[in-house]
Amino acid sequence: MGVGRGHGKLLLFGEHAAVYGHPAVGIRLDDYLEVEIQEQSEAGWIVSEVRGDERRLIVTALSAVAGMVRDAPTSGRVTIRGTLPLGVGFGSSAAFCTALLRACGLASDGDTGTREFWRRAHELEHVFHGTPSGIDTGLSVYPGASMVEPRPAGLPHRTEIELPHAVLLAGAIPRTRSTAALVAAIRERRSHDAPGVEAAMARLGEYARKASSPALCPSAAELGRTADDAHELLAQLGLSTPALDGLLATLRRAGARGAKLSGAGGGGAFYGVFETAEEAEEAASAVRREHAQAGISYLRAFTLKITRR
Repeated sequence: MGVGRGHGKLLLFGEHAAVYGHPAVGIRLDDYLEVEIQEQSEAGWIVSEVRGDERRLIVTALSAVAGMVRDAPTSGRVTIRGTLPLGVGFGSSAAFCTALLRACGLASDGDTGTREFWRRAHELEHVFHGTPSGIDTGLSVYPGASMVEPRPAGLPHRTEIELPHAVLLAGAIPRTRSTAALVAAIRERRSHDAPGVEAAMARLGEYARKASSPALCPSAAELGRTADDAHELLAQLGLSTPALDGLLATLRRAGARGAKLSGAGGGGAFYGVFETAEEAEEAASAVRREHAQAGISYLRAFTLKITRR
């Protein structure tokens, strides 16, 4: 019936702060999930190689699409494939939502994204997250780098931004806590220390604004320093883990100008900032060598090529 592709994201700054109304900065990844829907003679859905709760959520999303897209299929065989790892902080649920909508004919894989398409992807992501921010789907829909500013109601405001030329080494390790548990922990902390948590969230938002400003963040070195500052604050909030902190220390010893967690924390996604691809590849070798037991599920270097105007 159709095939669609949705891209992952790497959140650079603004984790958790976006929940409290502050901006976040991130980029769309080349890594993707692809959804293929094929006709079948039987009624209902067959979801290949997916079981348990994940299958239930996918079938719920398929039913939700039927109410959003005219002539959307109501049964078939669904195959999910791609290069994006699941459940570690690279926006796999948002990627699935955008891929599913495209597989149902709402938009082509080659489109550059529209706010209406973003709205529908955001609406669909409620199946996977009860109160999604809209950031992950926005980063999945729009290419390049974005600053995303939450709004009290509806979609956030998205601005295309420029980042300094740098090479990022992104990776992921298993998570020790879910996004919901981490968000709840910050909420609980805020109930006991509202001024302290709100000040921390404001600082995290300022790091996002700094990274999006060519004047304030003109180089990979400054982007790395900002990443270090942000990670230190996130760690103080209890969002890092000893395993992740050790891995980021390895990146810094291997030449990273800075490194931090990406996403909700508790393990999961991370990145380091490098000047050159050679440095990033050497650091990747060091991570594999020194953290072979960490269960690294993804490790990839890519270059930010976003030209200053």
